[in-house]
Amino acid sequence: MAEDDEPRFSKADMDDELALELPDADLGDLSNDFHPAIQRKLFVNISDADYELISAPLRLVSRFLMEPTLIFYWYALIFGRRDKLSTELEQKYGQPIYSFHCAPPSNPRGGMSTHDIRATLEALMSLEESVEFHFTTISSDLTWGFSQPISYDLQPLLKYEGAPPQGDGVSVALNSKILAILRRNDISISQRLRVQYFLALGILHEFAHVVHIATTSAPKDKNGYEISPNLEPFYEDDRQAECGYACSQALINGTVEAINDRLDCEHGLWIAKWPAVWSRHESGVEGMLVPERRKPRKFCTSMVISMEHIQPLFTDQFWEHDVKRYGARELRITGKKKRLGYRFPAGVDYDSNHDGIPSDDSSNESWRIPANGIEGRIKRA
Repeated sequence: MAEDDEPRFSKADMDDELALELPDADLGDLSNDFHPAIQRKLFVNISDADYELISAPLRLVSRFLMEPTLIFYWYALIFGRRDKLSTELEQKYGQPIYSFHCAPPSNPRGGMSTHDIRATLEALMSLEESVEFHFTTISSDLTWGFSQPISYDLQPLLKYEGAPPQGDGVSVALNSKILAILRRNDISISQRLRVQYFLALGILHEFAHVVHIATTSAPKDKNGYEISPNLEPFYEDDRQAECGYACSQALINGTVEAINDRLDCEHGLWIAKWPAVWSRHESGVEGMLVPERRKPRKFCTSMVISMEHIQPLFTDQFWEHDVKRYGARELRITGKKKRLGYRFPAGVDYDSNHDGIPSDDSSNESWRIPANGIEGRIKRA
């Protein structure tokens, strides 16, 4: 393997965390209905067999979309208050920059009413008229997909009956390499579960972009021409304006990446709070400009995700019992689930070959929290 493809942790460390293989792993029994916005007819260039192949991650996406914790996020993005930010940001990015908030414009200090919740759920359901999915060749292994506006066949999302249309229909391109990985019969059940989880989070990420594009008209310059790209707003007080990552942060308290940027997730998955320490401003990540405000944190830590966390996500029992009883905290990597991590320092520029990881790894630290959680020991990578 090339140096950049070396696992960041020893196999013993990963085995201790059950991060690669889970004894007696199975593919689960998720049987919930598909959300209307990811039904079969919207995947325009795959076979019925391939749709069945991705049915488990799509059922997981359907669970994520309807999770009560995320309803606040969807409401904020579709109906919530929009605050225009400073003229300095507008001058910097060449168009008005906004933040969006859950509190409705009519009640800036209030929460969501039953009517608000119903309107949000109905809007998400109606996305089936605004979106299509297709798998396509994407050269980068750093990208699971991207969303782009289209002005034919699909319609912008109407926020409510009789509302004037704003935004565009949306085409979501997903990386065909992920589909090819799932077609393989030489990967373990645990690895397949990781790929399915990673794909589900990727589709959820794109959904946030879909909602923004389908509900927000592009700004226009003084001559009436649309400004491109139509930059996304900041969620609440976020440092970066990227709706997909903000959605993931709201649901699972971080963003999940494949260790060593492997789409096949062979080396495992890890999660870090978003935004991370490196800057993505004007980096062209996924062809997008990502507005920023304020300086980044001094460091961030990516925590390895155990298969003990991923396996239950694909079972009805987990959703019908654990999540219903304890809420979204069951979806998050918190407390005793955070044991093995890798710390990245600030001042790291984005690099397409390292995804923000400095080339001199000696400046980073890997660390483990012992089972008793009392005495942590830090060691150099």
